[in-house]
Amino acid sequence: MEKKAILFVSIVSFFIAIIKLAVGILSNSVAVIASSIDSILDTLVSLFNLFAISKSKQPPNKRFNYGVGKIEGLASSIEGLVIFASGLYIIYASVQKYLQNDFGIELGYSIYIMIFSMFATLLIVFVLGKVYAKTKNLIIKTDMIHYKTDFYTNGGILISLVIIYFTDWYFVDALIGFLVGLYILYSATDLIKDGVYNLLDYTLEDETIEAIEDIINNNPHANGYHLFRSRSSGGVNFVEFHLVLNFEIKLFEAYEVSQAIENEIKNLDKDKNWSITIRLDPYHDHEERLEAHRV
Repeated sequence: MEKKAILFVSIVSFFIAIIKLAVGILSNSVAVIASSIDSILDTLVSLFNLFAISKSKQPPNKRFNYGVGKIEGLASSIEGLVIFASGLYIIYASVQKYLQNDFGIELGYSIYIMIFSMFATLLIVFVLGKVYAKTKNLIIKTDMIHYKTDFYTNGGILISLVIIYFTDWYFVDALIGFLVGLYILYSATDLIKDGVYNLLDYTLEDETIEAIEDIINNNPHANGYHLFRSRSSGGVNFVEFHLVLNFEIKLFEAYEVSQAIENEIKNLDKDKNWSITIRLDPYHDHEERLEAHRV
């Protein structure tokens, strides 16, 4: 599903980019040209994401015992850096156009192409949103946020062209291009942050952790837990903790308790793959071990 979505997005984005580039050059609009450059980068990044998704789904092997799901974080970080660079270029081009007083613009086709681009981008966001709702894939989320950014920037460019059409305030083209560049920089920082967090094993969402804690605390045989850790990688939620049980409990009963808790956790999100590791302890020994480690 993810591969088909990314392939569809790549084709549509490339088609939009070529049309916008041609119209931008013919109309001499820095805002439209900036948008076309952003769309070209979108296509390249989407193709890279297609490769990343294929790799992230590969099963664990002797070299990568936990799989290569971290490539999602790497892809998100790279995409964020590419978007950031495009934002800097757009700002540079807008400032240059304003300083050079290059305000001659052919508006007709520019307005039409931006309207078309907005509708096409909205379709892309809708498709990616549906896929992300089912897969929770970080790469899909990254692409969806990216194209949402494109939708808003296309809207800003369209507004600037309409303003120029009715007022002849041609400097607005450079101004909107500059603002679009700033917005792209802002959006890129979130993508880079998400990618870095993934690479650094950021914990699961607070709501998921609270739900897991409730499952453990509500089990009548559990006397608590400690050393809880979680992360997400390659569409897999990793959870591990020490479960405290009565020291007199039988081995098979302890196994049943841990299995019941594990199954409840997995039922929190059946669309996700889970890797749950539960160590059984007769008492809370983590404080003693931490103290011994300090010594």
